[in-house]
Order: sequence, then C-alpha cells, then structure tokens
Amino acid sequence: MDSMKKLGLKNVILLEITLLIILFSALFVSTDIASAKEVKGSKNGTSVQIQSLMQREVDSLDKKIVAREIKIKEAIEKKERETQLKREELVTYAKQFIGNPYVLGGRSLTNGCDCASYVTLIYRNFGYNWQFGSVSTLLKNCGGREVSISELKEGDIIFFGNLDHVAIYSGNGMIVHAMDEQHGIRETKLFPSGGTHTYSGKGINTIRRIFE
Repeated sequence: MDSMKKLGLKNVILLEITLLIILFSALFVSTDIASAKEVKGSKNGTSVQIQSLMQREVDSLDKKIVAREIKIKEAIEKKERETQLKREELVTYAKQFIGNPYVLGGRSLTNGCDCASYVTLIYRNFGYNWQFGSVSTLLKNCGGREVSISELKEGDIIFFGNLDHVAIYSGNGMIVHAMDEQHGIRETKLFPSGGTHTYSGKGINTIRRIFE
C-alpha cells in the first residue's frame, strides 16, 4: 500500500512538474510573440513616420516648384506688358510727325528727314544711339532679331527691296515712314491690296525686332 502511495505521489509530482514546464514554455512563447509584435510594430511605426516625412517633403517641394513657376510666369507676363507698352509708346511718338516733309539727307523730324534718318531719330528718342547713314547702314547698326511677316508687332523695322527703303510697323497692317518728297512722313497700308504686294511693289528684304 505504501509503495502504491509513493508511486501515486511520484506521478502527481511528475505531472505537476510537467504542467509547470508547459506553463513556463507557453509563457516564454507568449512573451516572445509579444516582443516580436512590439518590434514589428515599432518598425512599422518608424516606416510610416519616414513615409509621412518623405511625403511632406515632396509636397513642400511641389509647392515651392509651383510657386517658382508662378513667379516666373508673372515676371514674363510683366516683361511682355512693359515691352508692349514701349512698342505702343514708340508708334505714338512716330505718328506725331506725320505730315512733316521728306528731305533726302535731312536729320530733323520737324523740318525734314529721309526714311533711314526718320527711323534712326525715332529710335534715338528711346535710347538707341545709332549713327546716321543709309538704309544699309541702319540695318547694320540696329541689329535686333529677324522676324517673319506673320510675327509683325508694333515698332518692328521693315526693310524693303535692295535696302532702298525702311519703315516702322505701326500695327493693324500699317506702316509709318518718311515715304518720299511727294508724300512726306505718313502712315500707309503695308499691303494695300490685301495680298503679298507691298504699297510700293517692292519686296520685303528683312524685318528686325528691337524691342523684346
């Protein structure tokens, strides 16, 4: 009987030990899983924070780019408005002398000038100190950018034929120039018939834009 009791007690102790081992193992596994979750959660949180920070930086950069583009666009538009106003001012000034005489070799907007001197004097009033001379001299001195007929804007300088005449485009298909002794300084249609023939029948040699 005593041996049976001892055997039973031994089994109970073994069972308790086994249960304790299982309990501790479960506890350790649970702790490991929790720690892993914490690490993973920490890593995931850090990743989310990094992604959020990167997105904020991208958004900030996009806003800066957009703001810069707006400033550049505004600056370009302002420059275009200022240039257009300058073109219109030049044409208005040039028209003040309509009706005054044409004088070959003359250098006066009131007392008389020829076509090259007329254009030179008009532009001199706006700070372009080109020397007086022939139409070819004016072309060499004025420089500017060559443009096509379809691009014409107020203030563009039109050279005709074999560089034997020059005029200022005044807008709406018109030119202002020291035409000849008969007509003096006047404004005329560049293409009177609406076609490609100029007022004098001479072809256009080149068109130069000074105001950009």
